[in-house]
Amino acid sequence: MIRCVNINKSFGKKVVLNAFSYHFHSQGIQTITGPSGCGKTTLARIIMGLEKPDSGVVEGQRALRFSAAFPEDRLIPTMTALENVNYPLRGSQSSARDLLEMLRLENSIHQYPHELSSGMKQRVSLARALAYDGDILVLDEPFRGFDDELKQYVLSLLMERSQKMPVIIFSHEVSLLQKVSATFLRLDYYTNGSEELTS
Repeated sequence: MIRCVNINKSFGKKVVLNAFSYHFHSQGIQTITGPSGCGKTTLARIIMGLEKPDSGVVEGQRALRFSAAFPEDRLIPTMTALENVNYPLRGSQSSARDLLEMLRLENSIHQYPHELSSGMKQRVSLARALAYDGDILVLDEPFRGFDDELKQYVLSLLMERSQKMPVIIFSHEVSLLQKVSATFLRLDYYTNGSEELTS
């Protein structure tokens, strides 16, 4: 699937990733965890080709289409929730509507981003990621702004999706994810070899 080999990344004098090597599996939920600032978002961007490492390689990257949702919603402000989700679908509004309803946004499909709460915008962003027919789903802090019940519900949807495609979740929500993730990787424990924690 995806294999990171000896990835190094620094911003100025701050070392973010140091000789990071890891082979991601081809199915199930995989969680990259650790506190803010440990490099989770940087690693996500490197895996998807949005950021270049200072050295090292990501193998298998070019052969994949990534579906992604980021900590910031990145919604198009001039489009409604339905239009935002429909954008990668190229016209299948019924599918976009189904995804929004699945994420409990059936009463907000015609609202614009500025009319939505931060948690609602995060759900629209997640629906858009689910809408795109990618090979792998990469989610960076996907539960931001969710209450506990909604976190559990969204996680159940992601577990179902992980039966069809690999799902990589970058999150600090250890207690939420440890029972369902096939693999945990603690970036803050990483020095010169990954420490893999399996549930």
